[in-house]
Amino acid sequence: MVAQDEERLGWQEMEQGQLENAEVHFRRALELDPYRADALNGLGQVYLSWGDFEQAQELFQMAIAQAQEDLPHHQRLLGIPRR
Repeated sequence: MVAQDEERLGWQEMEQGQLENAEVHFRRALELDPYRADALNGLGQVYLSWGDFEQAQELFQMAIAQAQEDLPHHQRLLGIPRR
């Protein structure tokens, strides 16, 4: 199975309220591809649902950082406020 498939299964489990199963699938996705921003986001959603705000925040920040890396340089947020 590829990371994208595990990630998709994780989101399906989230929709069904099966947080433990979702966590397993998101973690498997990250084992297969540690740079999948959507899997990091999904895992963050799991922790947010469990009330572990600190862990959720860390995962969301990792997802944002990875998503930024995946963008072409001219589209990245470079810490410069937009006007």
